[in-house]
Amino acid sequence: MQLKPEALNSLKLPVRVKAGFLGSVKLKVPWSRLGQEPVLVYLDRIFILAEPATQVEGCNEDAVQETKISRVREMEIKLLESQQQLKSELNSSWLGSFISTVIGNIKLSISNIHIRYEDIERYLNPVCCISVSKYI
Repeated sequence: MQLKPEALNSLKLPVRVKAGFLGSVKLKVPWSRLGQEPVLVYLDRIFILAEPATQVEGCNEDAVQETKISRVREMEIKLLESQQQLKSELNSSWLGSFISTVIGNIKLSISNIHIRYEDIERYLNPVCCISVSKYI
């Protein structure tokens, strides 16, 4: 399965995904004991090719750090607000409480991940890159 380049844009990372591939997604749902046993999500063979996001010229390092810090604070506030709203909505009914229990009991397993970061703008040699892999 191909990953869309804009798939991670909502995270506001300082990188842009040029290409990506997800080998397989498997779900193991214990239908007879849903809510008591975890729902298992397996992601396997993730390959990501990333490059630096284009930045406005003239920005100094302090401005970039300030922007990052403000983004983190915004995301934390939004996350807390959405969690509180979701809790109040879900706890108002049995179904909402059940869904909250199932979501809180999801277990995620990621294996065989490879991330390649290429910065062609800084280095004249396009072969220069950084790769991080974890094969389990």
